Amino acid sequence: MLRRFPAWTIALLLMITGMALAGCAPRAGGGDVLGQAGDSAVVVDLPALAIDYDVDGNPSLGGIPLSDLGSVLPAELAAQLTFDAETIASLQKANIQHIQVNNQTNGLGIYVNGYEVPSIAWDGDRLTGLSSLVSALGTDAPAVDKLLPMLTNLGVAAVLRFPLAEGATAMPVMADPAMAENAQAAQAAFLDEVESPPLINVPVFYDAEGNWTVAGMDATEWVALTGIPWDSLVLPADVIEGAMAAGITEAVVSTGPDGLFLSINGQDLPYLDWSDGKLNSVVALLVGSGALDGMGENGVDADALVAVLEQLLPIVQSTDLRLNVFFP
Repeated sequence: MLRRFPAWTIALLLMITGMALAGCAPRAGGGDVLGQAGDSAVVVDLPALAIDYDVDGNPSLGGIPLSDLGSVLPAELAAQLTFDAETIASLQKANIQHIQVNNQTNGLGIYVNGYEVPSIAWDGDRLTGLSSLVSALGTDAPAVDKLLPMLTNLGVAAVLRFPLAEGATAMPVMADPAMAENAQAAQAAFLDEVESPPLINVPVFYDAEGNWTVAGMDATEWVALTGIPWDSLVLPADVIEGAMAAGITEAVVSTGPDGLFLSINGQDLPYLDWSDGKLNSVVALLVGSGALDGMGENGVDADALVAVLEQLLPIVQSTDLRLNVFFP
């Protein structure tokens, strides 16, 4: 079998593999893919690929600058992964030490300083639904509808590691799970207190020109009633025409404890997952970045604001909001 490949090709593949393994880091969910997919499926399950940056924004892999790998990697890839010094300085100021993007069996996880933030979640049925929608919309990307269902069998990740600011303490790639546990406890306590979650249901009806009505009133009437510019939700006629051409008659946007959901014609699609304290992670990152430090100059107590946000998050996540959008 090896005789079919020139020696230089084998050496190049070994060199690429060696560099990749030299620049690896732990990946959440590593080892899960094969167990769920089975031996008969196409499966890729790898550790996270670690890309390190210097203060000028130049990336390296396994200690080798990507700019020196022109014979191995496309120059466009190295250029896309290169940042400017100002961006690195901004990340250092915000104490952003590493970002991990992780494709797992159940979604695309995003971790910042080890904290999992709201991410995209899916299962096989949701990816099949997205594949059907892509086909109905007539996308120009070839074979996308066939590749999407395979995402559940793909376990790959990249960790972008940035230089530490002076005096900063290194943070682990995976954070303490206590935040998720505390968020779940706060949400359960809220539901125990109110007994039934808040419920909001709003049906919206669009006509062929893109105008909408809710409870028999159009955008102009709602603007006059509330003072809120609801007329910005009027859609261009060609958007409605495109939905009609694709056979889309109903879209449902809903929220719940696990996230923000979307379905088209009754078919569930991948959703924004904010479960297990992911919204709390955003608050923690804001605090850690110092983004709230200057609010005192505007008369806002940052600690009080954080306390209010932590009180509101269980309410927001527990609210059953359902927006039914109907197209002609």
